Amino acid sequence: MSTMGFVKGMIAGAAVGGAAMLMLDPITPRQRKRVKRQAVAAWRNIEHVADEFMRMKR
Repeated sequence: MSTMGFVKGMIAGAAVGGAAMLMLDPITPRQRKRVKRQAVAAWRNIEHVADEFMRMKR
């Protein structure tokens, strides 16, 4: 199994699963706000990890 094929499969599966979840279980505006806050926090954490990694590489 090639690594790129595996990665593409994981991305496609996540996209299809997310779309199916949204169609089968619609979320309320309150849930949508909570998910948005959590996503922003997750990206902020990823940014901090990337910054620390770049500092370590110097």
